[in-house]
Formats: sequence, C-alpha cells, structure tokens
Amino acid sequence: MEHSKQIGQLTAALGMVQVELVYSAGGDDPFEHAGASELATVLRRVTPALNRYGLAVVQGFEPAPERYLKLATMVMHRSGQWLRSTALTPLAEETVDAFGAAATEARCLGLLTALGISDW
Repeated sequence: MEHSKQIGQLTAALGMVQVELVYSAGGDDPFEHAGASELATVLRRVTPALNRYGLAVVQGFEPAPERYLKLATMVMHRSGQWLRSTALTPLAEETVDAFGAAATEARCLGLLTALGISDW
C-alpha cells in the first residue's frame, strides 16, 4: 500500500466512516460476503458516508500479466492526503464476460478492503 506523506486526517475520516457503516450496525458486518452482484449496493451504501467525511474513492485498471487484471484503488481526503493499493485478480478465461466478472468482484473487494470495513 502506498500513501501520502501525511495521513492523519485521512485515517481519522476513515475511522468515522468505519464507525458509521459497520460498528453502528450492532457489531454485525453489513458487508460480509458482499459479492460482485452487490457492487452497486455497496457503492450506494458507502458513498454518502464517504462524502460526509470528505473522502472519495477512485478505481482503475493498470497493465497486468496475461490472464490477470490489476486494479488500483485510491482513497483521497479533501486535505489532499491519500492511500493507494493494487491487487491482481486471475481471469477464469480470456473473454469479455470473464473480465467483467473478475473486474466487478475486484472492485467490490478492493473498495471494502481500502476502507477497512470488511474482514476478508
């Protein structure tokens, strides 16, 4: 994981997001077992909390070895502080459908992992 030189404001905001999204749910992880089909649901749930605490998330694909996709997830705070992680995901086969399924799953897991709101 890479991050900006200073991350104090970013980590404080992430902590507030975690409290709001997970710990206020009575200790149950509402995102446990979130799958690829639930990416839109996860985004709808986390985006308002991210906005409240001055956070934004962007994800994009980078060059990867054959039969893999590489996803970069970046969490940014209004202060300019940021953190970035990447993950390689194997493709079941080299088809558009396989890429789409792997990409959606990777985006969901990458987002939840970057926010620290799911135990994978």
